[in-house]
Amino acid sequence: MDTTRPNAPKFPRGGLRAPPPGPLESETVYRGLAFEGDLTGAEALNAVTFQGCVFRRVNLTGVHWRGVRLTDVRFESCDLIRTPIEGAAKTL
Repeated sequence: MDTTRPNAPKFPRGGLRAPPPGPLESETVYRGLAFEGDLTGAEALNAVTFQGCVFRRVNLTGVHWRGVRLTDVRFESCDLIRTPIEGAAKTL
């Protein structure tokens, strides 16, 4: 069993920003953003990259993500029950 602790996530030096207005879109790269509350357009995402992002108190129950890449992402107090994330890639 590997007991090595993963590295802490790396976030942008200038801090995290609010996401752009409007729904999240497939085939998009999101960098250095803080997502909070409800995510419009997050129900079904394909080929999306989240890099250096934080999700706070986000209810992801029932979303269906495919081919999502999560790099240096942190989930804080999020509901991930019944959240299929197919073909996800993680970077440690």
